[in-house]
Amino acid sequence: LIQIDVEIKIESVPDEEKEIQQEDEPQQTYLGVFEIEKQNEDLQSSKKETEENANKLDSGIVAVLEYIKSSPPSERDEIFDTLMKIFDKTILVTQSKYTQFIIFYLCQLSPQY
Repeated sequence: LIQIDVEIKIESVPDEEKEIQQEDEPQQTYLGVFEIEKQNEDLQSSKKETEENANKLDSGIVAVLEYIKSSPPSERDEIFDTLMKIFDKTILVTQSKYTQFIIFYLCQLSPQY
């Protein structure tokens, strides 16, 4: 999850409002036809890859959250300890943007965390 999270760049996450505005505005480019086609292909490929990674990340996080939710409270202490070790060693040192919400979710389940 962390590896996928780090690969997703915030700039590459689609912003629906910006996309709608950009569709309405006429594009003025002075590149040759083939250069524009190549640029569009690269952009489409990048968007597709970002969406695939985002979907994988979402699915993985949902699976972890469902596991935590379904686990008995007695096991959550061990889960919390394990996740905090991972958080300290991996999440804090990477440029992770989304996986830390697993810790936040777990923290809301008990005031002792």
